Amino acid sequence: ANIIITTMMAASITVVLLLTLQLLHPTSGFSLTMTSSPPSPLALNLKCKVKPTHRTKFLTAIQANQQSTRLNEPNNLQFVIGQDTEDENTFYFHEEFVNCEAFQEHMETEHFKVYNAFVNDEEPFDEPPIICLYNLREENDNAVTKKRGVHKESFGLNVNLYPKASVRDDFLKVISGNKQGTDTIEELALQYTY
Repeated sequence: ANIIITTMMAASITVVLLLTLQLLHPTSGFSLTMTSSPPSPLALNLKCKVKPTHRTKFLTAIQANQQSTRLNEPNNLQFVIGQDTEDENTFYFHEEFVNCEAFQEHMETEHFKVYNAFVNDEEPFDEPPIICLYNLREENDNAVTKKRGVHKESFGLNVNLYPKASVRDDFLKVISGNKQGTDTIEELALQYTY
């Protein structure tokens, strides 16, 4: 199983390499570590295209992983599965954990191991999944300690932006202002995470 991983903001290449090794070789004994000051929530976005013949089994496997994660992992803040609006076999995940250690603990749970075994045994993907790991920025204090709600009738938008280093600080100011505006005046916006 090949996996394409991109990093955003403060995620380190070490995290990406160790995550890749953990997902491809779950019994390898590698650990996932990342330091940040101060510790911040870790988020994962994943896009995968599932073979039509594996769609039902895939949904059963990922939904079991999602439900067990949400019910049994207090350090999981969010786990959302979305389906593409144009391709019923393309799915998006957004997961949040209180920190990197919580995500590593997630990968060591029995429900994650069952899902990962399904992926390795069934090879359900038409193409390699794309994974982005990043530290959340500009979140309120509740985001670190409280699970986010699941809104089943919502529409999600995921945008990956890669500003040039020369404009990064200005870019972050603009995004921060955009988030603040969205959080305060856009009543239908449920979440703005970056």
